[in-house]
Amino acid sequence: MMQAPRGRDQWLLFFAVSILFIALSAGLRMYALPLFALLAAGVVWWLLRGPTPEQTQSMERSLYLASTELQEVVGAYESFCDSPAPEMLADRTLYRPALMDPGVDSEPIQRFFFEYQAARRFLHRLPARMSSCSSLDQLEHLLTITDERTASLQVAWREAYIAAARLGTDYRVDPHRGRELPGGDDPGDEDAG
Repeated sequence: MMQAPRGRDQWLLFFAVSILFIALSAGLRMYALPLFALLAAGVVWWLLRGPTPEQTQSMERSLYLASTELQEVVGAYESFCDSPAPEMLADRTLYRPALMDPGVDSEPIQRFFFEYQAARRFLHRLPARMSSCSSLDQLEHLLTITDERTASLQVAWREAYIAAARLGTDYRVDPHRGRELPGGDDPGDEDAG
């Protein structure tokens, strides 16, 4: 659905149509109905015209920036898991190993794993969703969803990071939870043998 004019544009359009209708009906009675029909068709066309390329590009840039922010949060966890930096290695092995274990019995960490997987799927599907949007309203809705997912993942990551620090290296594993890491790696492969 295309957007109607907002604010000043809407009032200018209303004012112009009103003045034109009054002028037409007062001076050109015989031509008033056909001219009014033509004017009404022009107004409907103007109201239903699509967004300008600049508006579309601006919304797409906003969506790109929002998705980049979501990717940064996903990347923060992936760096935590994979970085060879000594401080990251110490963090994931000595201080917060529970963040590497999807079987950990901790609600904040499980919530983060859920949000993390959802964010990865969302980012994977986002280009196709963007290309299928046919209006600014749809792009705005997608931007809102992206912002909400980013905020949710940021909160979940922060809470999981704190919870993992509280648990330290002495934590319980729920035997009913899967042992597959969120990135797809199975930590049990190295221990099997």
